Amino acid sequence: MCILLEEEVGINLSSIRLRPVGLQSDTMNVGFNSIFAYSYHEESIDNSNGEMLTNIAAFELGATCTSSSSFNKYECDKGINRELQTEWAAICQSVCIDQFIDITFPYPAQPRKYCYMNSDVVYQLYDSFQYIKFKVKGQAFGIPNECSSLVISFKSKFKKEFSLKFDSVVTGEERSSIEIYHNGTQTVEELSETNSLISCEVWNDYWLRIKGDEIKFGSGSFYNKNLLAKLKLPKSLEIEQILFRNNLGSDIVNMIQITEKSMCNSNFKLFLQLLLLLCRLYIMWIPLQGRYE
Repeated sequence: MCILLEEEVGINLSSIRLRPVGLQSDTMNVGFNSIFAYSYHEESIDNSNGEMLTNIAAFELGATCTSSSSFNKYECDKGINRELQTEWAAICQSVCIDQFIDITFPYPAQPRKYCYMNSDVVYQLYDSFQYIKFKVKGQAFGIPNECSSLVISFKSKFKKEFSLKFDSVVTGEERSSIEIYHNGTQTVEELSETNSLISCEVWNDYWLRIKGDEIKFGSGSFYNKNLLAKLKLPKSLEIEQILFRNNLGSDIVNMIQITEKSMCNSNFKLFLQLLLLLCRLYIMWIPLQGRYE
């Protein structure tokens, strides 16, 4: 799983800190397997195609690490030595509070994307959102006829609320759907688009809107166009995290970039409430002004 960063993020970084997150109440000793941080090679810094990328988190390149804790023999170097059978794991339960791995690069650089093998990627939101745009591209290393498969889950403070499933293989057929979780039950809504949603040749753009208890999901770069699904939720949601993971195995790599998001900032909400109050007072003041003219 790979997350592409915005252009202005992380210039001349010398290190990164990653925090594991337990997604289930019985999760124990979670961590990361094979962490990658790709930056442009010094000789190809102006290469617009981005073909020459270097993994500056590679142990063999000189990257080093420290961690808050290590479970048994799962030390932090297991997370950067690219051995798929080993991993770094922290000593923790459930949410793994205050656990982390620090990776120091061999030289300062600007990472363009972070990748993890066999692990959920967590995108933390600092306020609930209404709209979000993202683009996806797959890269297959195994089965030639299966480009990719992806699950994007949306989590409130305490649990997963719903998931977007891209190109899942069900009874031999490729399908995409939205799954809603409520009171221990799972509701599945298949998308209207029956073709693959992920390509290994080009980037595909998608958008998602959450407004009250309604979800809208579609393709393309424009909101409310090319609608693929529209459904009601059991309740209004306050999403705090977006979780990304591969869905078909270790021979699949997905690249994702969040290109735009519209946040429901609490300060902005207060501003709108105050603006509405001023408008109401002004409307009341107009007829009173006429009485005294």
